Amino acid sequence: MSGIKGKRYIDEDGNEVLTGGLKAAKTNKLKYGKDFYARIGAKGGRNGHTGGFAANPALARVVGALGGKKSRRTGVKNGEGKNSLKDIEEIERVLEEESGRDK
Repeated sequence: MSGIKGKRYIDEDGNEVLTGGLKAAKTNKLKYGKDFYARIGAKGGRNGHTGGFAANPALARVVGALGGKKSRRTGVKNGEGKNSLKDIEEIERVLEEESGRDK
């Protein structure tokens, strides 16, 4: 069960004891079947291509750069750390370009 947090140890009576996520995983498999995690993973995989930034990489680039610039907070005193009209205009420009390509 790699990737699942928790501890597995043997108590003084010789019983296996699970804690945290290992205990939860064991319970889920007992309640819902051994393929529980495979089934929920498959559902996520089927629903995973619905768009988001993957559908508009140009917008992702602009907005990601904007977020990175703001997260550093280097220009808060001079106004760069707040939404500026320049940032909003750049986002609108990218959206207009992308909508024009779809037609």
